[in-house]
Amino acid sequence: MKDLKKTFLTIFIGQTMSLLTSAIVQYAIIWHITFKTGSAVDLAMATIAGILPQILLGPIAGVIVDRFDRKKIMMYSDGMIAVATLVLGILFLYGEPSMMGMYIVLAVRSLGSTFHSPSFTASIPMLAPKEKLVKISGINQTINSITLIIAPILAGILFGAIPLPYIIFLDIIGAIFGIGSIAMVHIPNPGKKEEKSNILLEMKQGFWEIKQSRFLLILTIYVIAICIIFMPIASMYPLITKNYFGLEAIHVSIVEVLFSIGMLVGGIAMAKEVGFRKKQYTILVAMLIFAVALIASGLIPNSMFWMFVFLTFVMGSMGPFFEGLYTVILQTKIEPQKQGRVFSIVMSFMQLATPIGLFLVAPIAEQIGVEKMFVISGILMIIATLVTISLKTIRNEE
Repeated sequence: MKDLKKTFLTIFIGQTMSLLTSAIVQYAIIWHITFKTGSAVDLAMATIAGILPQILLGPIAGVIVDRFDRKKIMMYSDGMIAVATLVLGILFLYGEPSMMGMYIVLAVRSLGSTFHSPSFTASIPMLAPKEKLVKISGINQTINSITLIIAPILAGILFGAIPLPYIIFLDIIGAIFGIGSIAMVHIPNPGKKEEKSNILLEMKQGFWEIKQSRFLLILTIYVIAICIIFMPIASMYPLITKNYFGLEAIHVSIVEVLFSIGMLVGGIAMAKEVGFRKKQYTILVAMLIFAVALIASGLIPNSMFWMFVFLTFVMGSMGPFFEGLYTVILQTKIEPQKQGRVFSIVMSFMQLATPIGLFLVAPIAEQIGVEKMFVISGILMIIATLVTISLKTIRNEE
């Protein structure tokens, strides 16, 4: 148990530094685009550029994660992200890069995450027993939330104080911490089968692992549906703060901080295993609360910014139950040898949901207003949740 704590402490310290600097850079880039263009379409395109590699290569990445050394994959992926960050910083040093240039660099950074995320998630069950997975997931959500509380504050301070390229270069330091922490620990790989199948067949096996369980299939469809509904809205928080409430970058920071504080509270509650005995009930109830807060956010007058901040906190507190518990369900129901491809496929579908939603939502949001899309999205989330909870397969699964 002592070695387990030491291992996760080392990993979490390095990953926290990496996440912190990456989040600062991400906020700075998004705010730069927001205050330069004020366009929902430009933000949508930046978001799509940042997730396209995960959509196209996610299933292949999962097979590679299951076939090769997950520790090395994480280290190489962090290195790729660092190089892409360096290139973006250099582009800004020599002037304002084109939007296309920023899209390309964001896509390369995303490519690194495409391999890193499933490697990290699939490695956790190899390090900890099943009965500890919910607690570890809750701790991980808590640490991430603390990081995301600090990140927008620092980004808001730095954004107005120093040139953007110097903010971007912070991510190089974070990558060094991330790579170093992974290098210091032993991460076992799952046992390999003697027979080797081709990559296409192994990708299909990832689909099959989800498809053969009706419960997992329905729950995954629900998760993807929620992503289609909410992810476009998630990218527009800066716009509703700027365009609807008529405020500045510091207020965008406040919104991001309160959302992250909410995630911190939710992560702590999850680590304490607060919720229903059946994890799927906790996920669904959390999303109902989230949806009500989302609807209220779009209905309040533009003079009630602080009420919007409170509602943002409520939404943030529900987030860890949605993502964290769904991950734990997959970790406990899928064999370790197949988790890499399953997580990659799931992440690919979740990421694919984002551009689908953005293509549908961004043009409408520019016509009717972002605040009205908050209301519409909340209503759709309630409908999807009520339909899912009405299914016997979901209610009866232990």
